[in-house]
Amino acid sequence: MQTPLKTKGPPGPASWPVVILGGILLAVNLFVLGMAWSTVKQGRTHAEEQARINSGNLARVLERNLEGDIRAVDLALLAVKGEIARQQTTGGLRPAQLDAYIRGIFAHHPALDGIRTANAVGEIDHGIGVPQGPRTSIADRDYFLALKANPSAGLVVSKPIVSRVIHRWVIVFARRVDTADGAFGGVVYGVAPVEGFAPALTMVDPGPNGAVVLRDGDLGLIARFPYVKGISDRIGDQRLSQVAQAMRPTLQEVGTYTTRTPLDGIVRTISVRKVGSHPLWVSVGLASDDYLAQWRREARRTWTLSGLFCALTTALGVLLLRAWSRERKRRIQELSRALEEVKTLSGLLPICANCKKIRDDHGYWNRIEAYIQARSEAQFTHGICPDCAQQIYPELYEAKENAQA
Repeated sequence: MQTPLKTKGPPGPASWPVVILGGILLAVNLFVLGMAWSTVKQGRTHAEEQARINSGNLARVLERNLEGDIRAVDLALLAVKGEIARQQTTGGLRPAQLDAYIRGIFAHHPALDGIRTANAVGEIDHGIGVPQGPRTSIADRDYFLALKANPSAGLVVSKPIVSRVIHRWVIVFARRVDTADGAFGGVVYGVAPVEGFAPALTMVDPGPNGAVVLRDGDLGLIARFPYVKGISDRIGDQRLSQVAQAMRPTLQEVGTYTTRTPLDGIVRTISVRKVGSHPLWVSVGLASDDYLAQWRREARRTWTLSGLFCALTTALGVLLLRAWSRERKRRIQELSRALEEVKTLSGLLPICANCKKIRDDHGYWNRIEAYIQARSEAQFTHGICPDCAQQIYPELYEAKENAQA
């Protein structure tokens, strides 16, 4: 059976270069994006850790500063207590001399509203700002009762209270005064207005959105910097964030946490420290918007550069694929043209054993050169081979052989 003449067509589109190049670009871009993500994550972790360290350092500085101020007040109270004891052992108290002495001590403590004494029944009797007329009593105040009940109480710091003398929120620092025979003789105390703590809180800079807060032993609000409108109405307020409430039972002398503060809704990293051995707590909160600002700028820069790199590599990849596609298309076209110029005979051809004619698809016998010319680009020229020349033209063949010999 005769097989018809066939020519090979162009090969199908090859996809492996696209897959390889795409895989390489994807791997490179994923690596770059992974490095960018790791860098950004480490940068945030570092910024948050640095905020914890900074807030802790600022809280330590503020705590030491406040402790120094309280120690100075305590020294003033001890001095007045010593003067009272001295006068008691040298003829009894001399009111005018005691008041003059208290004025001299008070001159070195302008942050205080006054230094006063109260007798054993709680009546204010000496010092700065003692009201005229009937004596004011502090017998029901917690600090007075604590000192009266405990001879070794030492320095007692009150919670925020409204002064019965100046009618403002104050913190009282008080010490017990004993009589010559060791009985309870009253108290000597310094009065610090709550708003007077604000300058002390400004000793550290918590940043544009940070906050510095002073609280009492029960974590009630005493003072805050910067000032917030209506803060005076919240003195003694113990409302804290959920995180702070959770830490409260285990809070010893220091602690750091991150939370959204209920007063203004700002997320802050807050370090809390106890002020010496006193029932006072100071906290410094650094706002995440402040300490993450630089990280956000660097993160945007990192992601921008990473995006540009990925876009550039993708664009180069597309250009390479387009160039490869054009080159491949050109080569296919050249190959197609070459294949069009070259035709190949294949299969089994019926051929006469004697005359060498070939039978075509219609059953006709054709001379071999006619059959090939009709089905290819080949052209024939005619000659005669030596064997046929010897057979057909023996005389001429022999003459030619003799001539060559």
